[in-house]
Amino acid sequence: MCLIRDIVKNLPADGQYEAVKARLMQPHELTAFQRVEKIIDMPGLGSRKLSQLLAAMLELCPEGETRSTFFSCIFLKKLPRELKILVSETDTGDLQALAAKEDALHTHAQPEGNVMAVAESKDGSTVAAVDSRHLSHRQ
Repeated sequence: MCLIRDIVKNLPADGQYEAVKARLMQPHELTAFQRVEKIIDMPGLGSRKLSQLLAAMLELCPEGETRSTFFSCIFLKKLPRELKILVSETDTGDLQALAAKEDALHTHAQPEGNVMAVAESKDGSTVAAVDSRHLSHRQ
């Protein structure tokens, strides 16, 4: 009640719920620095799909930074070494498209569970598919 006492005493004519909600949420919001710190400390790909890792990182990413070179670099550092090599030949300007391509390949390979990712060259031709049986999961 201490957090919202002043708001309750002087409720605005419009947006009462929003004013109370914003005040209650304020202590739990992360600063931009805290968000970046959480992204950096986030574990690598592991058994997740590429899109799941990207979604978790985007959820924390400070506003306006989702397309920055810095964010792309941190994202790529979370990938296994073998996948980074393949992705280095790919246009990483659109990480969502890259993750979607990997997810599509992952879905098609689900029965065997062997193919982990695909990388495409900038002209759109497939460069390689990664077989997860040949990957080490060290970061």
